[in-house]
Amino acid sequence: TFVQSYADGEATDTIEKMQSGDVVLFENLRQYDGEKANDMRFAKDLAGYADLYVNEAFASSHRSHASIVSLPKLLPAYAGIQFSQEVEHLSKAFDPQHPFVFILGGAKFQTKIPLIRSFIDTADEVVVAGALANVLLKQQGCTVGKSLLPDADMDVADLLEKDHVHLPKDLVVEDADGNARTTEACEIRDDEMQLDVGKGTMQLITDTLDEAAFVVWNGPLGDYERGYGKTTDRCAKLIADTDAVSLVGGGDTVAAIQNLDIQHMFSFVSTAGGAMVDFLADKTLPGIEALQGK
Repeated sequence: TFVQSYADGEATDTIEKMQSGDVVLFENLRQYDGEKANDMRFAKDLAGYADLYVNEAFASSHRSHASIVSLPKLLPAYAGIQFSQEVEHLSKAFDPQHPFVFILGGAKFQTKIPLIRSFIDTADEVVVAGALANVLLKQQGCTVGKSLLPDADMDVADLLEKDHVHLPKDLVVEDADGNARTTEACEIRDDEMQLDVGKGTMQLITDTLDEAAFVVWNGPLGDYERGYGKTTDRCAKLIADTDAVSLVGGGDTVAAIQNLDIQHMFSFVSTAGGAMVDFLADKTLPGIEALQGK
């Protein structure tokens, strides 16, 4: 049974009529302001419908929302099977086999730049691609044209000092008229924007993965939503073909893997994007903290 509205006990009758084996599915909790505001009153409304709580939403557990951090305080609370597997597998990155290769793409600047710093002394090789690379290229003195950048400048000079941090060698760029070309990474024109990595960068990734024993990958190498997905697909196949332990996650990353139908070729495919990044950076999440001691 699907229930659209359930605040203030609206779904009580539906719950009370449930028989053994019935399932009731509530509409997205975030339709209510109380969820995002972590309102204890809203959490108590939800608790009134249940006898126990199971968190199977690892991908949302980086958010301090009512159903994630307050509801577990009101009921017997447990981690779900997938949730537990996420923690178990992703935790392997904290004590990895070596050589350890870390590949980061995408455009979540505020979370992924700190993540690089978290693993800078653990990973043997770090490859930065996607829009994320624009921040480091700009710091390096390169012109990035109209490429995507964070709203505020980020100081990443410390990352550029590390020899094992690798930036794209070449990039696929487009001008305002949609004309695409491949150029050296530091030769983007003022009217162009970076949308993918080039063949030279893919060779760098190939060489880096050649001896890898452990790989973590999060984020596409190019603008996947604009059709620049070939290099991301190629990266997926390269990692899948290694003998390394491989942990991958992120919406576009997982979409590429699913489109290629090669999920089974990775050690673990995370259901999470932002939560995976936050967990790797902080070694915990609000949703994990809420379950500890329960």
